[in-house]
Amino acid sequence: VVELAKFGMNNLGGKILNFLSRRMDNLIIGYFLGPKELGYYTVAYTLFERILQSLQGVTLSVTFPVFSRLQKQPRKLTRWFLSIT
Repeated sequence: VVELAKFGMNNLGGKILNFLSRRMDNLIIGYFLGPKELGYYTVAYTLFERILQSLQGVTLSVTFPVFSRLQKQPRKLTRWFLSIT
């Protein structure tokens, strides 16, 4: 039970730190600039995330089949991977 509690506390601590690191910008902007500017920032950031997700979806739908075909050609696969990233 003690081992599970340690694991759970570490897991919870990691999740709390992740949450804070992902939301710290909102806290800072909201505190120093106010709710109106935080709203602008949130809308702009959401738009950015949606564009990024769209591009990732297209990229992943193309790259996985290419990587699958190249899996037995490590040099070519490495070249494609490096050029894509």
